[in-house]
Amino acid sequence: MDDGRGKARVNLFRHQHEKESGRTSSVGMEILGYTSTSEPVLKSQVSGRKLTWEEISEKASKVISFIDLAGHEKYLRTTVFGLTGCAPDYIMLMVGGNAGLIGMSKEHLGVAVSLGVPVMVVITKVDMVKISAAFTLTSDTKERFGRYRETVAQNSEGRRMSQNSNVYRWHG
Repeated sequence: MDDGRGKARVNLFRHQHEKESGRTSSVGMEILGYTSTSEPVLKSQVSGRKLTWEEISEKASKVISFIDLAGHEKYLRTTVFGLTGCAPDYIMLMVGGNAGLIGMSKEHLGVAVSLGVPVMVVITKVDMVKISAAFTLTSDTKERFGRYRETVAQNSEGRRMSQNSNVYRWHG
């Protein structure tokens, strides 16, 4: 459980410099299991101990894998490696509402769309901006997503994505 200051995120960090800077520099992975009744597999027999992947897999009827990739431009190669090597079914692009779709967010969106992986854009920190700014960010992101999609569709015949793909519908 997160405390609102990134406590849950710290568990994904693998290196001391990640903990100190708050930036992911490696490919971090975690899984979440669900029982056949859609209840999350969370409880360990030993209080305070996190379940291992093996324990989660044994108790779960379905498992979701999460891949945490670097956002900083210094680690773009690592991010591309994670996207191509882990072959995700979906990408959740986190965009800060206070900063918008800038710099590396645009790069990551472009890479994801060019790989043909469905993208969910999650706008965070909306409590830090006026509602009009949040709507502008949503509109700008939607427009940029459409431009990337058109470019990729024109340049990639026979790939996973096409201009008619209903997987890439915008919801919101």
